[in-house]
Amino acid sequence: MIEPLSNELVDPVFELMKQNMLSYYVRRGEEWNEHKIREYFLAQEGIVITKSGQVIGFSFYELKGKLIHIHTLQIASIYQNRTLGGRFLKWYRDLASKVGTEVITCGVYESNAARYMYQRVGFKEIGLVNGVVRMALPLTNTGLGLVVSRQP
Repeated sequence: MIEPLSNELVDPVFELMKQNMLSYYVRRGEEWNEHKIREYFLAQEGIVITKSGQVIGFSFYELKGKLIHIHTLQIASIYQNRTLGGRFLKWYRDLASKVGTEVITCGVYESNAARYMYQRVGFKEIGLVNGVVRMALPLTNTGLGLVVSRQP
């Protein structure tokens, strides 16, 4: 079950993020600054999936008018490719339906295999900025216009 991020799960969430993302930062020559990373993501809405009390997946997102932007979606490596990402995306679609969102957007490192999972569920690539592929999933015909207007 997907639940809002609680205070007691914040540390495990950022431990999982570091396990999944540190190698991308290193390859890009970026510093892993845990304080800044936490500050940035904790300013967003967070959701989490746990199993036996352990965080096995989480995501941070932001509602921006008629748009939901997924800032990150992380799955523990032993649970990747087992439908958890799809469960998060279904949750986002349900949220979009409730709040009247027209498009869901995200950014994925160019070399991240998750890029293809997003494509399989209907996301389109709309740009590339500093090695991050910008992607969008239009949910309405109006959402298509929002996507076009956000292209670089």
